[in-house]
Amino acid sequence: MLRFTLFRFPITVRPGHFVVAALLGWPRTAPDADSLVVWAVFIVTVFVSVLWHEIGHAVAIAGYGGEPQIALYEMGGMTQDVSSLRVRPGQSIVISLAGPAFGFALGGLLWGLALALPTDLGEVGRAVLRNALFVNIGWGVLNLLPMLPLDGGHVVRSVFEKFTRGKGTRPAAVITVATAVVVVAGALYARMFFAAFLFGALGVQAFRLLRNHGEMLDDERLVEPLQDALERLGEGDVDEVANTVFRVMERAKSEPVKNAAVELMAWAALTRGKLDEARKIAAGRTDIEEGDDSLLDMGIDAYGDDPADAYARFSSLDRPVGELHPAARRAALFAALRSEPAGAATALFAEQAGPGDEALYTAAAERLLIDGFAYKALDLAEARLAAGVQDPALAEVAHKAAAFDHDADKAAHYASLAETWRAAAGADQPGRAAADEADA
Repeated sequence: MLRFTLFRFPITVRPGHFVVAALLGWPRTAPDADSLVVWAVFIVTVFVSVLWHEIGHAVAIAGYGGEPQIALYEMGGMTQDVSSLRVRPGQSIVISLAGPAFGFALGGLLWGLALALPTDLGEVGRAVLRNALFVNIGWGVLNLLPMLPLDGGHVVRSVFEKFTRGKGTRPAAVITVATAVVVVAGALYARMFFAAFLFGALGVQAFRLLRNHGEMLDDERLVEPLQDALERLGEGDVDEVANTVFRVMERAKSEPVKNAAVELMAWAALTRGKLDEARKIAAGRTDIEEGDDSLLDMGIDAYGDDPADAYARFSSLDRPVGELHPAARRAALFAALRSEPAGAATALFAEQAGPGDEALYTAAAERLLIDGFAYKALDLAEARLAAGVQDPALAEVAHKAAAFDHDADKAAHYASLAETWRAAAGADQPGRAAADEADA
C-alpha cells in the first residue's frame, strides 16, 4: 500500500492499481524493446491520469469546504469527503464533472504539445501519445455514461435528487441497468468481451443496489437507535447498548446497518474490557477489506499489545480526537496513557477532548489501575483532581492507586474526599427531586 500527500490531499494507492494497468497495456503481439517501453509508459500514464482525474474531484470538494481523500484501486480511483459537509445536488454535479474536466484538459494539453513539436514523434512517441489521449479523453467519455458508480451516473443521481428531494438513487440505478444492457449488447456484437464484462458487472452491481436500497429504506428507522446507543456507550451504559444492538440485529436487513450494529457491539466489548470478545465480534464485519484501518481496529490495538502504534494512528487522523465518538475517544486516551507519560498524555488529550470528557479520564484511570499501572492511574487522577474535578469515582481510583503504591496518607486523603463528595451528591438528590416536584 502506497500512501502520500499531494496538494494537501491524502492519497492511498493499492498495488492492484498497477497490476491491472500492466495487464491492460501488455503488448498484444510478441514484445520487443519498443513495445516494452510503450507498455512501461502506459502504466505510468494510467497512474498519473487517474490520479489527476481524482484530484479534479478533490479540488471541487475542497472548494466547497470539504476534506477529500483519494484512493486508487484496481479498477480506477475514488475520492471521498471525510468531513461532515453536506453538498447540494448542484454542487454534487460540479464535483462529479470536475474529474472528467481535469482529464479532458490534460488530454487537450498533450494533444496541443504534440502538434506544436517541430519534429515527428516517431512510432514509439505516437503510441505513447495515442495511449495518453485514450486514457484521458476516451476513458473520460466512457466515464460520463449514465451508469453508477461512474461520474455520469452520479450526475444523473444528483439531477434526480434535485427534483425528488433526495430520492435519486433508485432512478439512477434503474438507468444504470438499462444502459448496461445496451452497452453489453453492443460490446458483444463488436466482440469486445472485456468491455462487455466490465459494463455487465456495473449493471449487476446496480441491480444489487436496487435491492439493497429497498432494504436500507426499511432499516432507516434503526439508524437512530444505534446512534443513541453509541452516545450511551460513552456514559458507560453497556448493558442497555447491548440490548439495543441485539434488537437491531434481529430486525436489520441491509448490510450497512448490520455492520454498524456489529461494530457497536465490538466497542461495547472493549468498554467492558473484553479484548478477545471484541476481536471475534469485529471479525464479523463485511465492510472492511484487508489493509483498511478503521477506528475499531485502532481501539482494539489501544487495549491490546500495541498501544503506541494505536495512539500514533489516532493522532494522525484528519479530525481531532475530540470529534470522535465517546468509545473511540476513550480508546485514544487509553492508548496515550499506555504509551506516553501520564501527565503528557493527559495534556495532549485535554487539548483535543476538552472538559466535557471527564468520565473518559475516570474510566481510563480505572483501567490503568486494573491493568497494574497504579502509578500512572494515580498521576492521571491527581492531575484531574488538581484541575478542580470533583468526581468521587476518580477520588476512589486515587485512593486505591495510592494504597497500591503504599502511600497511606494519600490513600486516606482520597478515601475521605470520595466519601465526602459521594455524600454531597446523595444529599443533592432530594433537593433536585423537590425542585422538580415544585416545577411540576
